[in-house]
Amino acid sequence: MNLAERVAPGQMVGLLKLRVLRGVNLAVRDLWSSDPYVILKMGKQKLKTRVIKCNTNPVWNEELTLYVEDPTLPVRLEVYDKDTFSLDDRMGNAEFDIHPFVEAVKMNLEGLPNGIIIRKVVPCRRNCLAEESHVYWTDGEVVQDLVLRLRNVECGEVELQLHWISIPECFRPAAPQGQTADFCNANCLVRLTNSGILPRMLRKNAAASRTTQFQET
Repeated sequence: MNLAERVAPGQMVGLLKLRVLRGVNLAVRDLWSSDPYVILKMGKQKLKTRVIKCNTNPVWNEELTLYVEDPTLPVRLEVYDKDTFSLDDRMGNAEFDIHPFVEAVKMNLEGLPNGIIIRKVVPCRRNCLAEESHVYWTDGEVVQDLVLRLRNVECGEVELQLHWISIPECFRPAAPQGQTADFCNANCLVRLTNSGILPRMLRKNAAASRTTQFQET
């Protein structure tokens, strides 16, 4: 039985923390450069990075968190050029599947040495990968690195890193009769925040990300 079959429809599975690292060779939409930002969508959720001025190789290094109900839903990424006096210009888009990553998260991997590759996802016509993506074990968690080639644009790639925040079972009960799944998930997030669990999770993951970044530089 896979993860999607083990949870009730609309029930929150966990939190997906996406680290939007950087863009590479993005399209020029102004006179000499662009002012790019990234939008991430999953289901009804929509998150946005900050705008970086005059840069076609921007480094956002920004963390955005989505709650996951259905791991089979793709995450859609869109890049825009920020304009002041007109609509923002499109700079391409991409989609990626989180199901292999979430399934790896649910495996019992404690005790594995750092750097062990759990899964490999190869580029193909069905995905937007610019190169082979690795799901691997590091510092006690599963991580996936992604390099996405943007579609519907002349050039550009975006680099991401995926992390997972598990939700304790007692904080994600099924929606009671008469309440929507969205209401139940929102209530779950409020309870996690008020209890201090979610802030601690986010701080712990942020600290781990900073440590990994320091070791790589």
